[in-house]
Amino acid sequence: YEFFAINLGDTSNPASKLLGHIAYDPDKGTHFVRSQFVETIQAEKPTLIMLDEITRDRSQELQNILIPVLDDQKELILDEERPPETIKVSDNVFFFATANVGRQYIGVTNTIDRAWLDRFTGGIYQMDYLPKDSEVDLVTRRTGIETDLAEHICVFAEKVRALANNEELSTSVSTRMTIAAAKAVGDGGKLADALVNVAMPYFDDEAEKATVVQIIEAM
Repeated sequence: YEFFAINLGDTSNPASKLLGHIAYDPDKGTHFVRSQFVETIQAEKPTLIMLDEITRDRSQELQNILIPVLDDQKELILDEERPPETIKVSDNVFFFATANVGRQYIGVTNTIDRAWLDRFTGGIYQMDYLPKDSEVDLVTRRTGIETDLAEHICVFAEKVRALANNEELSTSVSTRMTIAAAKAVGDGGKLADALVNVAMPYFDDEAEKATVVQIIEAM
């Protein structure tokens, strides 16, 4: 399969990213320039398209554009074209998506909108963090710190994640955070300081902060 990834978490204008933009050319005048996404959904070769972070857009614009693409209509409407054009999605194109699920990511609910779920009936797969040994290996390879220090960082992450899973803490420790802490240690910082500096900005509640500090001090 050919592979195409589109990051939907780094834009405030889904229409521009998915459809295209208006440009000016001295010869053509003002005209519409199609996005790479428009071209890719018409691919003749078998193609996988990854829709990364589909829950980041809160405007519903992203969903309004993609629902006809992902359901049985399999079409993308280009109202910006003159005259408007309907692009059919190739039968050789397949989609999968990623989403961060949880109140800290998508607001008051920790579930994905049912309309989205119904467009991914091929399966919804819950991805967990790496097992601790694998995360230790990742952290040491990415940052070059000693294995025992990486082990301490990942044990801290494991303990915070367990409390978050039990809803005793409002948020967790991501793999990005373990790598950031390891980089700080690699730059000469103390382990405890690195963990505090990386983790604390994510906790507003004083009781939660005290719990996290206790975990760090007990290490």
